[in-house]
Amino acid sequence: MASPRRTWCRSAFDRIDHGLLLIKLESFGFSDSLVELIRFYLSDRFMYVGVNGYASKSFKQESGVPQGSVLGPLFFNIFINDLVDDLDVPHLLFADDMKIYLTIDSIDDALRLQGCIEEMSRRFSFTRKTKPLLFDYKINGSILTRRESIRDLGVIFDSKLSFGEHIRTIAFRALGFVLRAGREFSDVATLKLLYITYVRSRLEFLKNVVFMLNGAYPPRGCPQGLLLGEVGLQSLLDRRMEHSMIFLFKLFRGLQECPHVLERISLRVSRSGSRVRSVFYIGQRHTDIGLKSPVTRMLRNYQSVEAHIDIFCCSISQIKKFFSISS
Repeated sequence: MASPRRTWCRSAFDRIDHGLLLIKLESFGFSDSLVELIRFYLSDRFMYVGVNGYASKSFKQESGVPQGSVLGPLFFNIFINDLVDDLDVPHLLFADDMKIYLTIDSIDDALRLQGCIEEMSRRFSFTRKTKPLLFDYKINGSILTRRESIRDLGVIFDSKLSFGEHIRTIAFRALGFVLRAGREFSDVATLKLLYITYVRSRLEFLKNVVFMLNGAYPPRGCPQGLLLGEVGLQSLLDRRMEHSMIFLFKLFRGLQECPHVLERISLRVSRSGSRVRSVFYIGQRHTDIGLKSPVTRMLRNYQSVEAHIDIFCCSISQIKKFFSISS
């Protein structure tokens, strides 16, 4: 009975290392001038991803053979052919497909085929392990303790990068301080002042840069809408909106010197018949990072309130009044 086994290399044509290919060509006896010509043929190729009329930034192709070319399959065959040189069973190669087969007449034949399969697996794979290898590291003979989280520059990183422990630590620390400092107070106004001074000031650190990605990091704790209304406080989202409008106001009124931000803002040239009335031109953003970058987010915030606020005519007090009323 014949027992064939077929394998297929996923994305094989895209994973050919140019440096290793050139080394192989030299070892096969290709002349230096021909190797240099092939190096020139493979180098300085750029690619981009296009989806629904949008194109990503071009990036340099560091591996792979040119798709659809005459030389591409030849380069691939040269790169992969010697992988089966030492196999002890018959085999067939065609592009990125490989078949190994053997007539099975006894258990020894089956074990022989199994050994070839394991050998091919070792050649094509770095590891089959699905869990990381953990080693015990030592200093002066003492094993270092392995921790699931670590603090670095004030931020707690856990093994899953969820930042849940960091959020809980900051919240409990702020809550503990307020409880200790406000233990002797029962007046709501005093507790409100403690919150504004010692808690909210920390939460609003780098408020024009940091943006909460609620889709990735859902809100924790109890709903705060009713509580904010009872004590007369704005939500942190409304305050970030207000502060971004004040920053934009100061930037264009010459009260805030920040040329590297100003040069990234484009004014829209009005055209007759155009339905777009926004002062600023934002342009397309093809990544989530670009969409939520500080400058883009600030301009989008302004677009959402542009019908009520004109930073070129109003004052800071009018901006604050608008957000205090809307909240």
